[in-house]
Amino acid sequence: MVKTASTNLVEIDEIDGKILYELDVDGRISFKQIADKHGLYPNTVLRRVRRLEKADVLRGYTIGADVHRVGYFTYNIFVQFRVMSTEKYVEFCKFLMESEFVSFALNLLGRYSVMITVKAKDMLHREKFLRELEKRFGDNFMDIEPCSRIESYYLP
Repeated sequence: MVKTASTNLVEIDEIDGKILYELDVDGRISFKQIADKHGLYPNTVLRRVRRLEKADVLRGYTIGADVHRVGYFTYNIFVQFRVMSTEKYVEFCKFLMESEFVSFALNLLGRYSVMITVKAKDMLHREKFLRELEKRFGDNFMDIEPCSRIESYYLP
C-alpha cells in the first residue's frame, strides 16, 4: 500500500482489494474467515486491515439494515446546488449528519451535486424532512428531486 503524493490516493494491491471486498460484503466477517477464503494467514489480514484503517481507507464498520421490514420506506433526494459558500456547505453537511432521517449521502459530479438517502415512515414523514431542508438551504438549490426507492440490490 503506497500513498501517492500528487493525488493523495492510496494504492492497494490485489490482497488489500480482496480484504476490502470481503469487509464490504460483510462487515462482521472474521479475519480468520477472510484468511481462509483467500489462502492467507489471519495475522496478515489483521496487519493489512490496521494499515488500511491508519491510511483512512477503512473508516468504520457498518451494518446494512432492511428498514422496510420495520415499517420505513427509503427515498433518494437529488439536489443540484447553486453556488454555496464553504460555511453554508459545512452547515449543510452537519445538518445531514445530525438528521434522524438521513442514512446516506453522496457528493456527485453531473447534473446533481448530492444524493441523500432518507428513511421515513411515509410520504408525510419524508415531506417533513424536505420542508426543513428547503427552509434552511433552499436558496442554495437550483433543483431538488425526490425519488421513491422500490428495491435495492447488492451487486458484488
